[in-house]
Amino acid sequence: MATVRAAAFSRYVREPVVIAVAYLLYYLVRSHAAERTAEAFKNAGQLIRLERDLGMYRELSLQAAALSYEGLTHLFNVIYFYGHFPLIVVVGAWLFWKHPPVYSLIRNSFLASGAIALVVFVLFPVAPPRLIGAGFIDTLQYTLALTYNNSPGVNEFAAVPSMHVGWNLLLALGLFLSFRHPLMRGAALLLPPAMILSTVVTGNHYLVDAPLGIMVALFGLVIALLIRRYWPQIERRLPAWLRELDRRPAEGEPAAPSEA
Repeated sequence: MATVRAAAFSRYVREPVVIAVAYLLYYLVRSHAAERTAEAFKNAGQLIRLERDLGMYRELSLQAAALSYEGLTHLFNVIYFYGHFPLIVVVGAWLFWKHPPVYSLIRNSFLASGAIALVVFVLFPVAPPRLIGAGFIDTLQYTLALTYNNSPGVNEFAAVPSMHVGWNLLLALGLFLSFRHPLMRGAALLLPPAMILSTVVTGNHYLVDAPLGIMVALFGLVIALLIRRYWPQIERRLPAWLRELDRRPAEGEPAAPSEA
């Protein structure tokens, strides 16, 4: 029993440390593109021209329509801000505690998709709509008194891909796999569409950023599924502390997914 308790304690300590280190590295690398202002604005212009060619440049009209309704704008601000990092923490903690196998899959998907997104952020910095003018405003700043401008560790030019959308999709998937009630599963599926609209209404992303974020998240999911599929072979080549990351809970630790 003492061995089981020690293993459980090790798991509870190790996992937050791994996530914290990954999060820190993500934002440290992400911030490297923050000084490339001219390139970011040039790329934003190219993105807008592409959207116009495709007939999908509708960001300004969508934001203007939402701004006509103060309550709606406030709702999208809340979704954008609290539906990202705060929701990641809450859902991640719940999955870790109640549904370890699902948590493992979603965590690995986050790590893999985050690594892919970092490469794009560094190679292709893009200024978001709220910074380019053209009639866009930063709704978070004006209605929630919140802003990402000049915040420590924040890369203003990480508009493409939208990991607000990509990671929200992964959270929705984790909830969908964990819930059993149809209404709860349906509610989980509503999260990504709401986040897509919020990214545009708040002036933080272009419409094309959403499908790109979804693609990156799905690539991350595929990598996570491959890791799960070939874990026995991979595990033999890893050091002991890494092998523990996907160890199934032993007796006395949180059980496998239960009915919800």
